[in-house]
Amino acid sequence: MKLGRTGSGVRTTWVPPPVVTLVCAWAMWHLAGAPPWAQWAQWPSPWQAPHVTAIGLWTLALAIMALALATMRAQRTTPNPVMPEQASALVQTGVFANSRNPIYLADAITLVGWAAWLSSAWALCVLPVFVAYITLMQIRAEEQALSALFGAHYSAYCQRVRRWL
Repeated sequence: MKLGRTGSGVRTTWVPPPVVTLVCAWAMWHLAGAPPWAQWAQWPSPWQAPHVTAIGLWTLALAIMALALATMRAQRTTPNPVMPEQASALVQTGVFANSRNPIYLADAITLVGWAAWLSSAWALCVLPVFVAYITLMQIRAEEQALSALFGAHYSAYCQRVRRWL
């Protein structure tokens, strides 16, 4: 975890996004009605409709994440969300042509799939919290860093492509 500002004045991130996603998944599990240790004893068949939906959503999320990481790797830039100032290229192709933050979008889709798996509308209450936290505490820090690094090119990219979808 990093907290503070870099030498360039850009605010760094607070909590790594995978940790935020896991904490949100845990909160969703709690909101689903039973404590985590009781859920395991009642685990239903994975082939019920909500579970098929969840598996489909997780497959979509995994595909988006894999494509995003492959595109970043092809352009030889870092996928490290904790150090956005280390980006060496402004990635605008592939899934980045449709979303400036496809990995966070994939995280959100993963959480929707988790709510489907849990068959809980209450669990979905955590999704806006995840989106707000990631936007305010992670994406904005990355946007500051990318703006400092790539200037007008990044501004033009932001005009063409939405933050989430």
